[in-house]
Amino acid sequence: MTGKGRLRTVIAGGLVAGALDIVDAFVFWAWKADVPAMRIGQSIAGGLLGEAASRGGWATFSLGMVAHFAMTVVMALAFYAVARLAPVVARHGLAFGAVYGAMVYAIMTYLVVPLSLATVGQNPHYPPNIDLVFINAIFAHVVLVGMVIGYFTKRAIR
Repeated sequence: MTGKGRLRTVIAGGLVAGALDIVDAFVFWAWKADVPAMRIGQSIAGGLLGEAASRGGWATFSLGMVAHFAMTVVMALAFYAVARLAPVVARHGLAFGAVYGAMVYAIMTYLVVPLSLATVGQNPHYPPNIDLVFINAIFAHVVLVGMVIGYFTKRAIR
C-alpha cells in the first residue's frame, strides 16, 4: 500500500469509528433518557461553546458532529503513528486497539471534558459510577473506537 493509501485507510478507520460511536450514543441515550440526537451533537459542541451550544439548533449540532469526527480521525492518526514506531502494535491491532480505546475513554472523560467549556452535568461519566452508562461508554470506546481503529491501522501497515 502506498503512503497515500495508508493515510486514506487510517482516516477511513477514524471515520468508521466515529460513525459507530455516534450511532451508539444516539441509540443509547434515546433509549436510556429520551435524549434526541440533536442534543448529543450540541453537547459535543458544548465543549467548545459552553451552554450556548444547547440553544444553537442545527448549527451547533453540525459543529458537534464535525468536532466528533475530527477527534476520531486524530485518534486514528495518533494510533497509526505509534504503530509505525512499534510494529507489535500493528501486528496485534485489535488487542492494542482495545487498550487504546480504554485509554481514550479515560483521557476524554477525566481530562478533555473537564478542561473544556462543557457545563457541569454534561459529562455523564464523572464522577465514575459502574452502571449501564459506564458499561456502554466502555463498550463504545474499547470496541467501536479502539478496536476499529486498531483493525484499520493493521490493514494500513501490513
